Amino acid sequence: MIRFVYGADLQNCFIDTSAQIGSGTVIWPGVTIAEGVTIGKNCEIGKGAIIIGKIRIGDNVKIGHGVKITGEGYVGYNSEIGHDIENPKIGGNCKIEGEVIESIIADYCEIGKDAKIKRSTVGSATKAKHKCGIRDADVGCCVNISVDVEILNSDGESKKRTTIGNYVFLGGRIEIIGGITIGDEARISARSLVNEDVSAGTYFVNMTPGARLTTKKDNAAWYLEGNYLKLQCSIGTKYRNLFHTKAFVKCGHNTKTLKEWLKTPIVHMGGRTPIQCIKEEGENTFPCLLDECKCSKPNEKPAAK
Repeated sequence: MIRFVYGADLQNCFIDTSAQIGSGTVIWPGVTIAEGVTIGKNCEIGKGAIIIGKIRIGDNVKIGHGVKITGEGYVGYNSEIGHDIENPKIGGNCKIEGEVIESIIADYCEIGKDAKIKRSTVGSATKAKHKCGIRDADVGCCVNISVDVEILNSDGESKKRTTIGNYVFLGGRIEIIGGITIGDEARISARSLVNEDVSAGTYFVNMTPGARLTTKKDNAAWYLEGNYLKLQCSIGTKYRNLFHTKAFVKCGHNTKTLKEWLKTPIVHMGGRTPIQCIKEEGENTFPCLLDECKCSKPNEKPAAK
């Protein structure tokens, strides 16, 4: 059965008789649930929330006070919706605090306050921080979109769709011109104007106004097991893959162990973590980190002649 709380009842709520609501769902006062709506089990529908259209809401979803959901679409299980959304396609375990219109949001995403996402797709585990704007773009998975980032849908002459790859790091207050493509694992410095394509693994700086500082360094950005690295020394894809494979073996084929090892200080590396070593010295540190050099085995006796 559904539960009415804080004085809610069928007198101060409108729930269409055709609406399907799962057991354990909590309804606050002033709620409107229109024809064609389906709500899962153990949800919470906040005070004054309005759900109109062919909307499917999964189990354990929380809809905030005053939120309006309209159109046709779905909200996945365990998600929290704190802002109006239109024609939603939102995956499970998402937290939506910004405006989402006619967009697809995959699982485990976070959309910050005052963010606006229109006619876009956002890959799984991507985080779009407060006050960012995404228009007519395809954004990959595990992308970090910092505060005040603007992904535009025009190059000044015509509307164009923008593409952001997987594992990309976008610093704060970046502006990306419509039609640009940014490759996987690229890192864009804060306050940059991105007015050209950025290839995979590139560290890009184009600070405005007047392009005071411009840098484009290939293979100088790396997404390594949840860490967005800015590299002082470039590392090519071949050596990255080789290091990752050997490190995974070293850590017993266990991803959790590998992530912990990457952040663990190593005595013979001066107390630095593997991540610090890689960021500062690049592939030159790989043999020492992987126990393939003499300094990593100080007590090993030389072979008898």
